[in-house]
Amino acid sequence: MDDIPTFIQTIAVGGGVALVVIMAARPSSLRRIAAWRIGGFHPFSPNWITAWSTVITLLALVPYSVGKPTLAVGLGVFGGLLDRIDGRSAAACGKTLDAPSLWQRAYRLRHGDYRLVAGGRTAQKTRFFRRVPDTRFGRWWFEMNFAGGTDLGKVWDPFQDKVRIFSVTAFFVWYGQVPLWPVLVQLVPEILGTLLRRPFDLLKAYHHPDPKATFVGKWKTLAQWGVVVAAILLDQGWLDPAMLDMPDGRFLLGNLTNFATLFAIASLLSRLRFVRQNRALGNAIETLDRGMSHD
Repeated sequence: MDDIPTFIQTIAVGGGVALVVIMAARPSSLRRIAAWRIGGFHPFSPNWITAWSTVITLLALVPYSVGKPTLAVGLGVFGGLLDRIDGRSAAACGKTLDAPSLWQRAYRLRHGDYRLVAGGRTAQKTRFFRRVPDTRFGRWWFEMNFAGGTDLGKVWDPFQDKVRIFSVTAFFVWYGQVPLWPVLVQLVPEILGTLLRRPFDLLKAYHHPDPKATFVGKWKTLAQWGVVVAAILLDQGWLDPAMLDMPDGRFLLGNLTNFATLFAIASLLSRLRFVRQNRALGNAIETLDRGMSHD
């Protein structure tokens, strides 16, 4: 551990960034920030905060690759905290953009109208949205800029989580700090789980409250980011393998990646169970939807 001053400086920067963001993230502040706009663009709506979290986290890899770990950790901490703030921002806004009911979807498909329910009332299109065609992009843009909770956010947030963790992990695979095969083994269950559960995400949003993150999911994320933290500590020389009675850092990284792999597989199994339990309900909704479309 020859670089203790840099290590202490990095911890101080990360802690300072975290403290400032946490103190600034009050509900009243988040409400005002989410409402700020440029034309029809709300750059700090909850869904855009999620997107900025990914952008800033990936930008942190640039200073790290040129030998500036303190700046990289500061950006990484800031990006990670934004991922925690997006949900608080949606709750602070006090508005929810619910999924349209089946009859509204059928009406929209036939007549080109896009009706969304916000707080129990039909939301009027904004002046900007009137200039956006009722296309997939138009609907995506409308929800991205909505100052409140959306069904898009329920899919967008976990998707961005996967982009962040696997992009950063891939960086350390390229750096030679993390083995490739455990990362691939983790990635496959994540992709399969997302594909299997995706058709039922919006279905569950119609009928049930949005559930909190599961126990397995929390530990899976913790193990995955533990690999990244350990890789940084070993790469910078801030953690000496001899202190842990290890010949090198591979033993620690290998065990962490094994834990992350096991939790990823457990997460896939939980999603398979969810799909099996909701298949009958999904078939009934699909049959009803076909009957209403008159195709």
